[in-house]
Amino acid sequence: MQILAFIKTTLLHMAPHVAVDGLSEPATQAEQPGFSAPGFCWADYIEHRPMYPTSFWERVYTYHAQSSNNWGIAHDVGAGAGIASEELANRFQHVIVSDPNDGYVDIASRRLRRFGFPPNKFAFLQEGAEESSVRSQKVDLLTICEAWHWTDVPRAMDSFARQVKPGGTLAISFYGMPQFIGNERAQRVWDEIIDIWAHRLHKVGGILERGVRYMSAGLDAVPLSSKYWEPGAKRITIDTGCKMKPLSMNLNIAPKGIGGSDMLELVENDRDWLYKKDIVWLKGFFATLLPRVMEEEIQELWTEVESAVDGGEFVISWPLEQVLATRRWDGGVARL
Repeated sequence: MQILAFIKTTLLHMAPHVAVDGLSEPATQAEQPGFSAPGFCWADYIEHRPMYPTSFWERVYTYHAQSSNNWGIAHDVGAGAGIASEELANRFQHVIVSDPNDGYVDIASRRLRRFGFPPNKFAFLQEGAEESSVRSQKVDLLTICEAWHWTDVPRAMDSFARQVKPGGTLAISFYGMPQFIGNERAQRVWDEIIDIWAHRLHKVGGILERGVRYMSAGLDAVPLSSKYWEPGAKRITIDTGCKMKPLSMNLNIAPKGIGGSDMLELVENDRDWLYKKDIVWLKGFFATLLPRVMEEEIQELWTEVESAVDGGEFVISWPLEQVLATRRWDGGVARL
């Protein structure tokens, strides 16, 4: 009952554009990533992205159980259509679902409603990661999956530290571009295609230029201040036969934020991130990237990829990184 009261109180104390029934009305945001562009389709996005496997969540939950083991409130930041929120709702009593883009929390609400969760399971907030209206020290687990690079990272990290309870968990996850396994020729041409897209993204400027810099750096760029986070945070790389690589070697990459006490961990032979795909799927994936590079603009490269895979199926891997950190205790009171 205390947790439910918190959810209701949080909604009542939010900015006026948030309705008490749990759905956000559209609001104008200063910066929104490319997924707010007209014509973007969540169904296409979901079809062309990996689902987070059981091993992914087990890693997060095992870490959380060791540091907190409280399963009251989770906050899914940059939730989009609520893909991670769906899983969190199976473990936590309540889930806060937030995203800065116009209408996205409505999409998440409609999607999550189909799974039969009770209406009071979720609170939906249209707001950015940097200035959350969630009250201080109220969140047991805060996740941001495949969205951290769109944030103003230093400000977002301060916001995360404020929200997470002492002993609570921050879980940041990022998978890079799909990589060909065992086909160097196809991978070389695919790198050229991604390089063309990355330069177009970079030229747009603003949040998109910042995003490509952080995507190229991977989670090495996530700063974990000892002021807020316990020493020994985990920086995990999932080895599926390929490594996270910069989108382009010719673009500036965000600086590393690895601390001296951080624990680097390699999880080898995780086959949960290997998939068999074909050229139709690969083109469909590329079409979901914004800003778009039309197929006819790079037809020669696509023809070479098709030749390299001989028109058949091929194996791709999603290189994955995770950061898991515990909010510091200071006599039971968070520092921020």
